[in-house]
Amino acid sequence: MNGEDQEEANEFILRVKESGINVNKLFIGQISPVLAVHAGPCLLGISFYEFSE
Repeated sequence: MNGEDQEEANEFILRVKESGINVNKLFIGQISPVLAVHAGPCLLGISFYEFSE
């Protein structure tokens, strides 16, 4: 998730992939304008969940 800084979000995704963490899917999305107003335009966030069968 990002606050209008797509380039930084892409770099963040690369760092996650290179870290060796077992990740099946990665998505990039926009932070809501309400959060961006309070946090600023350079906000980056990550969310995750563990999937087990």
